[in-house]
Amino acid sequence: MIAATVLGVEDVPTLLRGGARHLRHMRWAEPGRLLEMVGPDSEIAVTVYNLTSLAAHAAKADCRAAVIHEERAESKIARFREFLDHLATEAQQTTWRAYLEDTYLYSADGEYANLAKHRGSAALHRLEGDLPDDAAVPAFDGFEHLAGVPYSAVALFVGNGSESSMHQDKGEQNFITQVHGCKHVVTAPPEAASVLGTHLARDNDAALDTSTLSEWGGLPGDGDCAAQDGLTLCGGGVLVPGARLHRLCAGDALYLPNSTWHALYGDAVEAGGPPSITVTFFLPAQPGSPA
Repeated sequence: MIAATVLGVEDVPTLLRGGARHLRHMRWAEPGRLLEMVGPDSEIAVTVYNLTSLAAHAAKADCRAAVIHEERAESKIARFREFLDHLATEAQQTTWRAYLEDTYLYSADGEYANLAKHRGSAALHRLEGDLPDDAAVPAFDGFEHLAGVPYSAVALFVGNGSESSMHQDKGEQNFITQVHGCKHVVTAPPEAASVLGTHLARDNDAALDTSTLSEWGGLPGDGDCAAQDGLTLCGGGVLVPGARLHRLCAGDALYLPNSTWHALYGDAVEAGGPPSITVTFFLPAQPGSPA
């Protein structure tokens, strides 16, 4: 594994174990805290995917991600308590997986600013008071030079066993902070696009199927990172150079350099406890960052 100290801290994905524990939004992991702050009867926009339908189309001879993976089974308005209750059911893992429709708590982009407030999820913005002051990146060990830089967006992800296929946030760096639960994150450098390809329906997503962690080969039995030469897809037939596996748990943060490919695979959380909660800070790439 290439150490971050060799390439420079901003050149490779960097796991900061316990690096987010000082942030105010970590209190959302307290039992009942999220429900209390948002309000149990508050209405939010939810997207529900039919996992049974997706599984029927998952096997592709050419290993390409099926467009149906992105098809929306149902978009609806639900009460926040109903959404959280559903996350704790067996159906969330086996048949109907629910996601928040509007994930941005903040965006500096005028096109997306206050998006959720206009689409039925205004109550989620009650959480903004726990975000860093002045819409600026908080201090992370080793990244003090980025503290105070205005962030471009903050996204909230609440789920249970949720999965996000390989994609890029082009032209942006990320700090992913895990509030509750654990997840695996696979990362790859921007140049891996030559292997991953481009999805037919979404130009920020990979063409190859990365819908589940099991699609990846060469995963380490333990530890935070895979071998230096990367991970494989398509039953070991395709090497993704520089791909690495990271394990992110409550209180941890993961820094992603500009336009890093990444996929997130959440663990199921303990029954009766808070859901998996992730908060991601986006900030523009610094001058001179790799494309």
